[in-house]
Amino acid sequence: MTICLMIQRLFSKWRIIMTARIILPVLVFVFALFYVPGVFAQEMLRPNDVYVDSDVQTQVPWKIGTISNKLLSFYCDKTEQSVFNLGKTTVRCVASDTEGNESRTSFVVTVGYTVVQIPDWFEHPTKYWLNGVISDEEYVASIKSLLQKNVIQIPTAEFKDNNSVQNIPIWIKQNAEKWVEHKITDDEFSIGLQWLTKYL
Repeated sequence: MTICLMIQRLFSKWRIIMTARIILPVLVFVFALFYVPGVFAQEMLRPNDVYVDSDVQTQVPWKIGTISNKLLSFYCDKTEQSVFNLGKTTVRCVASDTEGNESRTSFVVTVGYTVVQIPDWFEHPTKYWLNGVISDEEYVASIKSLLQKNVIQIPTAEFKDNNSVQNIPIWIKQNAEKWVEHKITDDEFSIGLQWLTKYL
């Protein structure tokens, strides 16, 4: 009888523990869903950056998407009817729900501006050039090849120099050194590359 009683008690404890392990997570979820403010706060879907090829200021269409289980509102410092100036403009948006929770996002609208695109691996030929492993002519030739293949996208020089590569200003190599050391941005580095494109 004693052994049977012990088995019954152990079984009862095991059943209580298993029941608690099932019910407790459910209770926590329900509590979070209904009583914890901001658990399912408003989120905004960030639009992709927008590029418009234009030589004058222009209206640029864009749209913010939302995900929410609460009533909310959002505000952007530009509207879908806004006219954007030439260059880059950052649009900043803030959304809020009924409990005062906020979500923020931003995206960039570019009008009539060549988007600079330089792959990270271009650091290697740039280092070879800086260290004298490849010549000025070879470096410029590599830029030409990558531009033709659209691997690199930068503004090109407005004038051409039909002479061979010569007398490259020291600031171009100084900029290149800063770029490979991650001290300046691609946009800043592209200024020197743009100067070199006059030899293409």
